[in-house]
Amino acid sequence: MKRILLFVVAAVLLLTGTASAGLTVYEYVPGEKVTLDDATGNYWYWNLNDFAFMTYGQQIAAIDDLGTYGHIAGGWHMATRPEITNLFSYTVLETVNSFDFPPDHPDFIGRIEESLQPDYHSTAVFYPQAYHPWTIVSLYPDYYGPYYFPNLGAWVTTAAPVVPAPPAVVLATTGLLCLLGAKLRGRWRRR
Repeated sequence: MKRILLFVVAAVLLLTGTASAGLTVYEYVPGEKVTLDDATGNYWYWNLNDFAFMTYGQQIAAIDDLGTYGHIAGGWHMATRPEITNLFSYTVLETVNSFDFPPDHPDFIGRIEESLQPDYHSTAVFYPQAYHPWTIVSLYPDYYGPYYFPNLGAWVTTAAPVVPAPPAVVLATTGLLCLLGAKLRGRWRRR
């Protein structure tokens, strides 16, 4: 009895480690990676290359077309200042390992949904080699063509949950029906 109690206590202690926030890349659907910010619960669009070489209007249209990309329940949008500010807390290494940045560019400039005057948008800039790797630059003109700034992309996020896989729903329903059936059979046997 003492051994079982000791085993249970050891198992509980091993399973209840200190949780720390981080960025985790998931691929719920092959070819559709997303990055989860464990601290906020927001999912981020992993492949930042997909929004480069686009005007602001083209980026918004592409974001609107994401639907349930990555098996996430929708809600994809260009990040706001508070949402992108949450990413500032992560180290350069965590950020570099959690996103696919455009090749041949040491920095990434991505639009965020903050317009302080017509035809301009703020951008969140990530410089991995700098002492202060994150900064927000306001008033980046939207009317510059996409080839003027090839590394100008967009930061895209959602707070929507992962869509449950149909097999999981079927399995859960089947399990509940089996439990209900077993309970009903038990009642019939007692009569």
